[in-house]
Formats: sequence, C-alpha cells, structure tokens
Amino acid sequence: MMGKLDDDDRALFNDLVEASRSIGSDPSLVLHGGGNTSVKVAWRHPDGSTERALVVKGSGGDLSGITPEGFCPVRLDALRSLLPPTQVSETQLMPEMLAARLIVATPDPSVEALVHAAIPHVFVLHTHADVVQAITDTAGARALGERVWGADVPLLDYAMPGAALGAAVAAEVSRWTDARPAGAIVVIGHGVFAYGNTVRTALAAHSSVIDAAKSYLAGLPATTAEAGIATGAVIPPTAESAAALGALRRSLSERAGRPMILRRWSTGALAGVLADPAIQSALERGPVTPDHVNWVGPRVSVDTPVDEYAHWYGNYVRRGATRRDESVALVNAYPKAMFDSRLGFVAAGRSARETEIVREIMEHSVDVVRNAERLGGYSPADEGHVFDLEYWPPQQQKLARRNPAHPDAGRVVLVTGAASGIGRACAAEYLDRGAAVIGWDISPAVTSTFDSDQWLGQTVDVTDPTAQAEAL
Repeated sequence: MMGKLDDDDRALFNDLVEASRSIGSDPSLVLHGGGNTSVKVAWRHPDGSTERALVVKGSGGDLSGITPEGFCPVRLDALRSLLPPTQVSETQLMPEMLAARLIVATPDPSVEALVHAAIPHVFVLHTHADVVQAITDTAGARALGERVWGADVPLLDYAMPGAALGAAVAAEVSRWTDARPAGAIVVIGHGVFAYGNTVRTALAAHSSVIDAAKSYLAGLPATTAEAGIATGAVIPPTAESAAALGALRRSLSERAGRPMILRRWSTGALAGVLADPAIQSALERGPVTPDHVNWVGPRVSVDTPVDEYAHWYGNYVRRGATRRDESVALVNAYPKAMFDSRLGFVAAGRSARETEIVREIMEHSVDVVRNAERLGGYSPADEGHVFDLEYWPPQQQKLARRNPAHPDAGRVVLVTGAASGIGRACAAEYLDRGAAVIGWDISPAVTSTFDSDQWLGQTVDVTDPTAQAEAL
C-alpha cells in the first residue's frame, strides 16, 4: 500500500496508524474490534494518475495492535456515490464497497466507511467511549448531551451502521454553514466521530468530547450502589458449584448445538452485581451499544435457566423478523453473559479467548450502566436496533469469519503429566486442535508450560484424591 502514496500522504497514513494504536490501547474507548479510523489521501496509479482515496480500518480488526496491513484503501468518489440521494440496500452495500477497493488483497472496509466518506476532513476517528455511552444511554440523552458538550457537538439519533448512519451524518454535514477545522459528532447509543485536517486536531477534538463527559460525571455524587459494585463479592468455590457449572455448560452447549467454553468469576465487580438488583435489572434492558450484541447477546441472563432464556430469545427473533417482514434463521439462542447467584458471573464462548472478551465487555458495561443510572436511568438503544444489527448480513459474515475452524473448538480436555514428555506433547496437540486444555502435573512449571488463553496449568499430585478434588 505504501508504494501507492507520495511522501506527504505516506506521512499522513503513518500518523493514522499511530493514532489508531493509541486509541486502541485504551479499553475505555474501544473493545475487541470496535471503533474505526480513516485518512483521506491521494492514491497514485501505475500510469501516474491520482484519485482521492479513503484508507479505513478493516472490518473487525482491533485498533490496539493494528498494522498498515489492517487498513483498506477505497475509492472516495465511489463511496460518496453511495450516499443520498442514492438508495443502497443492506445487501447491496458491502458488495459495492468491496468493488471500490483499490487493493483486493486487503481486509473488507469497515461497515462505517460511508460515515468517514461523508465527513470532508482528512482524519476521522470513531470510538465507543464508555463515558459517551453513559451519557447517551439515558432517556434524556439529547438534552443531557447538549449540557455536557454544548451546541458545537451535534447529537444524532441512533441509526444502523452502514447506509443509514452514513446518510444521517451526510445530512448533518450538509447543514454546516461554516468551515470547521476540527470537531466531533456524537451518535446517541453508538459513540463519537471526531474529525480534523491533521491527526493532532482530530485527536484533540476526540479528547475534548471525552474530557467533557468525564468532567460531568466526576461532578455527580457517588451512590451506595456504586460503592457496592466497586467492592465486589466473593462466592467461594464448592463441589456443588462446580457441579452446577458443569450442568450449565451441558445445557448451554446443547442449545448452541456445539460444545461451548464457560468461565466463571466468583469475585470482583461482576460478581458484585449480584448484590445490586437495580443494576441487574438495568443490565437486562440490553447492551450498552448494539455493536456488542454478538459478544454478549441482546440481553444478559440473571438467574435465568437456559431453556427459559432460549424461549425469550425465540420470541425476540420473531418480533424482529415480523417487524422487518423477513424470514430469519434463528442463531445464538443461548445466553452469553450470565449472572448466577450460585456461581457469580459466567461467560460463554466458542473459545477461552471469547469468554475473556465477554468478561471485559461486561465489566465496561457495568461502569456505563452505573453512570447512566446516576444520570436518571439506563436507557439503551431499543430492541429493534439491537436485532437489526445482530441479524445484519455484514455482522453475520463477521461472526462466521470468527468461527473457530479447529476440530476440538469448544471442548475441554484434561491432560495429566502435562509439564513434560508425552503429557506435554498431548496437551500441545489438543491446543492445536482448538481445545481448552487443563494440564495437571506435580511440577509447578505446569502453570506456564504454554502461553495461551486456552491453557490452564495446575500443580496437582494426581496420586492424591483430595488434591484432585480440590483442583476440580
């Protein structure tokens, strides 16, 4: 890609990569594939001619460690031709954007590339900052946002990423009557788009929105509920809770139609939610942004049996399909984020890594919900928006690309003597096959035999039944 840019535009692209990593390093701004960034440059063709290009983050990529290869160059005029008055359907959008790529062997462009194209400035930076979500996930989001950010930061109603959000931002830009060197747009229930003609001014505009939100929230009095959640709780592991976790995994895997990994956290802030019915109830209203739906589901489970949750989910899908007058193939009819009074917080995923992602998103979600409740009540995007994003074809395609292809994905394997020799070799093979592996060995080295989210090493004397029981 770099060879297609002159020195000045190459420098702009380097600035984008650096700024993207900086934003991505802060999980309070973006999490696990969230957020996107772009720069507008002149693209040089082999015949020496040039055209304007939008270089935008690839769909689903993480900003935290993004490299130049994680971006996609797209013809800017082709993207802008998809904005109003052109009407583009959901099924047409991605094929049109793929056809506009300047290099085929790059990631798919972000589904929000139209927003980046609609904003005329050189740099656009988009995040789902926790503090912005807290302010906009309230019933009075518009009035509250105006108090926090003033008239210079327009607030737009939530719209589906893609053509709808691109059209909404294009309409906002068309209303501008003055030249704006930098600034930001906040989309209710979605996040902030900051822009500038230099990376420095775009970052400053982004920081201004975040800092204003932090300052406003810092001026609110702390609550008893907040203190309780911060303190957390401790649910001691017992043989009974281990059996309950096993039964839950079986039930959930049967609903999912494939083996699933479950991980529990019996201490800390997420377990502490079980002591706060108000926060539990608020969390059941939906994810803090529809973008999280494929990780945490459209609703968390609070002491809800898997079959009961599946029944609710089926009705949720029927409501969404009826509203859209479409036939929808039901997927994901099982909870992914569960608060269980016997176990604490339990995350479900197709790999151990996915359970960690669910946990991290939910920890940030609790912070957002807690602050939104302090602002008058948590009121996230409605169920229809969540359903539309969950069953949006580009989201389903992104989910399919994430699907583990390994034969033992979702399985849990226990290997004894795993620190060395044949046991270690067996553990390595099962890790390669996608299994989550528990390794037992009398050697303490077993705890660090493999550096993998899929590995749990425990020092256990397997000749001692009591040690085995405690490890289990």
